[in-house]
Amino acid sequence: LKCPPTSCSHVGSTKLDQCRCLEGFYMGPDNLCQACPAQSCSNYGSTDISECRCDAGYFLDGGAAVCQMCPENSTASQGSTEETDCTPNTCAPAVPENGES
Repeated sequence: LKCPPTSCSHVGSTKLDQCRCLEGFYMGPDNLCQACPAQSCSNYGSTDISECRCDAGYFLDGGAAVCQMCPENSTASQGSTEETDCTPNTCAPAVPENGES
């Protein structure tokens, strides 16, 4: 059995429905593996775009199916799905050691 591009199956598989998408891909509606949006990843065998998780600092814009960067000076954890998941950075500005500003 030869699986479609970007998919594979276990040794001895005999049916196409035994093919699974590789990491970074998901099973599209046409039963072919589609790449996850830029700035995201998925686990082996993902079956839906919702299984693509945006990288840290991005959130999934579900309507457009793309990972959008959080607004300036904010960040989000990996897998965030809404802009409201972006929270302000908590790093304090550096203070010079000699007390000068």
